[in-house]
Amino acid sequence: MVAITDPAGYITYASESTARFLGYDSSEELLGKNNQDLFAPEDREKIQQMGLLMAEHGFHGPFIARVVRKTGEQRIVEINSSQVRISGELVSYIGIMRDITDRLNLENELRQTLIEKEVLIREVHHRVKNNLQLIQSILRLQAQYHASPEVRTALKDALGRIRSIALIYESLLRSTRLDRIHLDRYLEKIVSHALSLYRQDGREIRIEQRLDEVQVDLALAHPCGLIVSELISNALKHAFNGRKEGTIRISLEKANGRQVVLTVSDDGKGLPENFDPKGSTSFGWQIIHDLVKQLKGTMSCKSGQGTEVRVIFTP
Repeated sequence: MVAITDPAGYITYASESTARFLGYDSSEELLGKNNQDLFAPEDREKIQQMGLLMAEHGFHGPFIARVVRKTGEQRIVEINSSQVRISGELVSYIGIMRDITDRLNLENELRQTLIEKEVLIREVHHRVKNNLQLIQSILRLQAQYHASPEVRTALKDALGRIRSIALIYESLLRSTRLDRIHLDRYLEKIVSHALSLYRQDGREIRIEQRLDEVQVDLALAHPCGLIVSELISNALKHAFNGRKEGTIRISLEKANGRQVVLTVSDDGKGLPENFDPKGSTSFGWQIIHDLVKQLKGTMSCKSGQGTEVRVIFTP
């Protein structure tokens, strides 16, 4: 849609499409009108400022303004304007308009839909977190009052696994994104919780962490967190029996472009002789193997002066 005005802003030409868009029967109805009269009153000051900029630079655009149709309906247009000079003398201004009302309305609807969806997802995460906290409380009470040491250990292990999952939802509620999570920060929280869960009086276990900044989606964060939780709890329960101190190391590194290497090691007594983690029937190792498969990764295990488990996967 094209319109031309004289230097004073009065319309000397308007295309038929411009006339139809503004609700006039023909372009002749627009001739002689001041272009300011076609804009919404609240936008006229902005149009005047645009005119000053165009007078200074010779061209301005695109800028957005509201025009008023003959019926009084307002539409939003995108305008590009420039001067027309002959032999250096300003003779007219030419403007090209494009109706963007429907596009902007659609963008606003999509934006509102996204906001509502985000609110809904955060509410779901909040409820999941609360439900997991309730389950944790129940397991903690059962562990405290059950007489059997084996049952108490099993309940404590379950508590650690559930806590690992709950930490993801707590992190998401504090995050600006709902689809990805900082794996390094998440693992720090898991390690801290495992230490408090399996702490023994009179024993000092040092934790050394070297965690690169890595972001992953939720489908990878869950298995990574549970793997670290299992390996840390195994080390705290078995690696330092008979010792008053020890060291557990956790590293998270980026390697070979896209790969991520997750390593958990300790300086404890190592795995039992002839122990094969891949063939183990223990519940914890079976969980670890299943989680590595979920990551579509690989796992290696070394034992000697301590134990080292390394998981490599591609986010």
